[in-house]
Order: sequence, then structure tokens, then C-alpha cells
Amino acid sequence: MIDHTSADFERRIKDAPTGSCHGPKLYPYLRELADEAGLDRSDPLLEQMWLSHSAVIAELPHEFRKFRCERTDAGEFIHEQSKARHGARIVHIQRLV
Repeated sequence: MIDHTSADFERRIKDAPTGSCHGPKLYPYLRELADEAGLDRSDPLLEQMWLSHSAVIAELPHEFRKFRCERTDAGEFIHEQSKARHGARIVHIQRLV
């Protein structure tokens, strides 16, 4: 099983656009594993929050700590520049339908 897991991990790294083993290409794989194991799937809103924050990390690698991501209810989150040190600048508001 370890060999199978290692081979699968290597395949995912190779197929990922940035050479990483996480992100949007991995979500379908994780959903499939959760279904096979009888576990709950990850929350789609949390996936969207991660993708939004990842975009800021890629765009502003030295500034990403100045942004915050907050879930406002079951289907919406706000991703904005921190108000404490900087003027409010909303980057992304997402609502799942």
C-alpha cells in the first residue's frame, strides 16, 4: 500500500501545474477517497476560500499575511485586506448556490 500511495503522490505532483500536490486538481481526488472511505467530503466553501487565498499568495507573495479570509455564513466568505493595519480592500466575496 505504501508503494501505491507513493506512486499516486508522485503522479499528482507531476500533473499539478505548479509542481505541487494540493489545490484544485487534488479536490476531486480527495472527494473520491472520502467516498471510498465513507467519510464526509470537504466543505466546498473551504475549498473556495483556499483557492482565493492561494491566488493572493501567488500574486502578492510578500503581502499575503495582510489579508484575511472569513466565513460569514454557511455559503459565503469575505477575503479582504486586514482593516487593522491597512484600509479595507475587499478582494473576493463568494456565495455558493
